[in-house]
Amino acid sequence: RARLGGECRPADSAAGATEGLFLIRTQADLDAVAAGCTKLIGSLAVDCAEDAGANTSAITNLLAFQEVEEITGHLRIQGCSQLNDLKGLAKLKTIKGEAFYNTNDGREGFSFFFFDNPLVTTFEGLESLATIEGNGVLGQGRVSITGENTCYAHEIDWSAIVGSNHERLIFLSPAGDNCASVSCHSTCSCGSFFGPLATSCQSEDSFTTA
Repeated sequence: RARLGGECRPADSAAGATEGLFLIRTQADLDAVAAGCTKLIGSLAVDCAEDAGANTSAITNLLAFQEVEEITGHLRIQGCSQLNDLKGLAKLKTIKGEAFYNTNDGREGFSFFFFDNPLVTTFEGLESLATIEGNGVLGQGRVSITGENTCYAHEIDWSAIVGSNHERLIFLSPAGDNCASVSCHSTCSCGSFFGPLATSCQSEDSFTTA
């Protein structure tokens, strides 16, 4: 296991991990993650759909990663019907995208992939996220956020995170009628916030350009 505050590799983690990939499917997998990791050397896949029958240890939070500041590969969160929020990622600043996630239907090049996590209704917890790269280069990593209740994904200033060419890199579910009630807190700049609270503002200090 890694030292507190150190770098972690998949071998330090869950039994289901493979080379270069932290594969998290159940709470038991989360419990096996080395404590206090600040940097994940590899990609992180929180894929509850991989073990849909394990309801007795379903993932409800990501607090095991509460010290993580950097992921060198991609981040994928998928099929977690009991995941409540992303607050366990509150210190995450950088996704390097040195290894992409490619979907089974042929879509390629994703550094951040979020799909079918219906209880996650805001993106609070990602306020520290300043940079998403692809192969370590700003403007090369793609982002996909789809599923129910992803209205707040439309309120994030993605150009500040992935680069000025964000239009070709960001893929979001269409904003439905339910998104009409989404509003920013009075202390936030509308068009750059992760949720409805004062703490959900997107910090200008973290903005990057390419």
